[in-house]
Amino acid sequence: MTKKQRIVEAMAKRLISEFGLADRFEFVWTNSRENCGLCRDPWAGNIGQIELSKVYVQRASLELIEDTIRHEIAHALVGCTEGHNANWVQACLVVGAVPLEYNDSVVLTQVA
Repeated sequence: MTKKQRIVEAMAKRLISEFGLADRFEFVWTNSRENCGLCRDPWAGNIGQIELSKVYVQRASLELIEDTIRHEIAHALVGCTEGHNANWVQACLVVGAVPLEYNDSVVLTQVA
């Protein structure tokens, strides 16, 4: 794990805990080239997941990564399947995320 990944993982875990989700969600790394981040609701007795792409983290600034984590936390607070609706926008305002839906493939290309 790189130094930046260690910093990001600690940030993600701190924010997940700060917003009261540590008992229902865990932080998970992916190697996705399609999603910067992703939220998966708890299912069938399993804990939910807030995922970040290692590819994205390698290329993006810490500021943008923190916003992505907060974006996914907003999804977790309202239900990951709710999408980018008004409830999610309100949750973004609570957690300090920019309430915008991003095209991950464009973001991954822009931070390259």
